Amino acid sequence: MFRKKYPNGFRIIYEKSKNVLPVSAVNVFCDVGSIHETDDIRGASHMIEHMCFKGTKNIATANEIFIEYDKIGADFNAFTTKRYTCYSFKCESKYLEKLILIISDMMLNSTFPKNEYDKEHEVVIEENIDNENDAEDQIYTYTDKLIYTGTQFEYPVDTSSYHLKKRSALPRTGVVEFYRKYYVPNNMIFSIVTDVAAETVDKYIKKSYFIKRVGLSEAPGVGLLMNELRPQHDIQYHLIKKRGVDNFLLTVGFRVCSIHSDDRWKLDVLQHLLSGTMSGRIFMKLREKKGLIYSSDIETNYFDKYGDFTIFTQTDQRLIFKGNNGIGTGLLPSFVALLNDLVKNGVDEKELKIVKGFIRGSILIEQEDINTSCEYNGTEFLMGKENIVPYRDMFKKYYENITCQDMNTVIKKYMKRELMSVCMMGEHLPSQTSVKKEFDNFVG
Repeated sequence: MFRKKYPNGFRIIYEKSKNVLPVSAVNVFCDVGSIHETDDIRGASHMIEHMCFKGTKNIATANEIFIEYDKIGADFNAFTTKRYTCYSFKCESKYLEKLILIISDMMLNSTFPKNEYDKEHEVVIEENIDNENDAEDQIYTYTDKLIYTGTQFEYPVDTSSYHLKKRSALPRTGVVEFYRKYYVPNNMIFSIVTDVAAETVDKYIKKSYFIKRVGLSEAPGVGLLMNELRPQHDIQYHLIKKRGVDNFLLTVGFRVCSIHSDDRWKLDVLQHLLSGTMSGRIFMKLREKKGLIYSSDIETNYFDKYGDFTIFTQTDQRLIFKGNNGIGTGLLPSFVALLNDLVKNGVDEKELKIVKGFIRGSILIEQEDINTSCEYNGTEFLMGKENIVPYRDMFKKYYENITCQDMNTVIKKYMKRELMSVCMMGEHLPSQTSVKKEFDNFVG
């Protein structure tokens, strides 16, 4: 694995593929996401992602771009996050040079034709409305607002309200100006995992618009956007009544560490221990033993300065406080009891060994897809990690030597009332007083 910075500021991170197939994976990151947006331009990063497919100075239409990828069977995608925007493709390696030229053209020479912008704006609105009809997606949005309140991370990547306040919302001129400000070579990172020699990839890069374009971004660094979290002294609550949501959705999120902290690896182990495996505590205790939940999941996010550890689950409205047929405890008291047991008694050697085995096997299996390492390398590089451990070596470096004492220290450090946020969603909700009464029993 090596890194290189070109004279115009464009950066590349390269890893030689261990795959015997002649396949290349590329992720190109633009260091801009929704956290860089001001109130008058929210949704711009997502809109730009869509418009980069709509024609360039050299490829006039979206159809022509799609044909170029389709006729060689390339897999192409893009996504926008709060922290960055990423464009990725995977292809037969003999087409790598051609696709590097196309993706550089798309990212640096998009023309934003007005008729296409107007059409795509409507598509983005419909996409957001569809997301807003997804209760699970929405409860995470509300949870983020609690956890990250006071910072740019409290705002969603996109939502229909950014577009529908008035017809002039998200104007094309403002989006184009935002694009020109951030979509410059020194604000981009090119991550590649390939069987093609590094010297050859370097030649391809030098022929592309990534290098042909000059001029440095004057965009503010992420550090300037990292406002302090609003102080929290006890559990925060938000109950959202939503018509048509028959189930009861619950998230319990905790403010945790940044991407630069070694605690993230212990929190990843905790994530799997609670919900990432078939023998996870939440699945076994709340579903298999008590039949209280339909599904559960845990999402973790680690940013430059902050992070979150968010537990999600859902149940029948009738099982919030009481168990099946009114017998035994329901979801909320059982969930609080599970957290209390975790804080008081920690984890044991047996379950830690099981989870480590799961993580080791998962990392090995994930290496079948070279895009896993490609995205990991690029993300770590973009987030300022100095020494990037290859994905294949992650278990030995980060997980293998974690002890029960390490885990219990991290649990007590972050599973605290003053770091905790509780969100609930459903058509029929209990009172906040009754909910608070249950969580008053939490000992963290």
